[in-house]
Amino acid sequence: MNKGTDKEKKCSNSRYLKITETDDLVWETVLNVLLESALFKSETKEEIYSAKRSLEHQAQEATRLKKQLRQIEREIREHGETISRVEADKLLNSKTPEQVAGILKTIEQQLASLRAKRETLITKIQTHESEEEWDDWMYKHEVLLEHLADLGPKNQIVVLKHVVKSIEVKSIDTRTHRLTITFKLPYYGGRLDDVNPKKPSKGHTITDGKDLIELTISDAKKNLQD
Repeated sequence: MNKGTDKEKKCSNSRYLKITETDDLVWETVLNVLLESALFKSETKEEIYSAKRSLEHQAQEATRLKKQLRQIEREIREHGETISRVEADKLLNSKTPEQVAGILKTIEQQLASLRAKRETLITKIQTHESEEEWDDWMYKHEVLLEHLADLGPKNQIVVLKHVVKSIEVKSIDTRTHRLTITFKLPYYGGRLDDVNPKKPSKGHTITDGKDLIELTISDAKKNLQD
């Protein structure tokens, strides 16, 4: 499986599995589920509404975190320069070995703390940029459902990361595999019902949806397992 999401699990025996065809099948299956999903249609409308505001917030937060990261990287470089000067003082005998050891120990402790902060910031920045990518994509596709079928591989990955929890392939035998797609929400099936059929403005509820869909793959053929 190489759709590019970190949510996917490879099957234990993929030697006989046609990877490209399976990737295409994953996208085709997810696409069909979303196009028919009452929950996804309802959720999409709400996300489009909030994406513009969220996009601005994510961009501002990512900028703020990157500024902090630059400051920490500058401090790490300065500590490295300080270590070089202290070691030079040791060679010049301007400080005793005990003094040098004490100073270096303090600096190394500070460096360890700074490096930990740097890793935390990098993780936060990556998270915000991922959320920003989705918000930007949503905002630019206000008629999302009309565009899903025409998306290229990069945007397919964006969609899969947003709606799919895990993808797993298990071998039944050398020619047959079971594909299991687990969604983050019960997108598969479901029905959109008005709270009050006589007053649609009162809103609606979504019932009977599933978060799991299974298919068997055999000689490039697929069979849906409800």
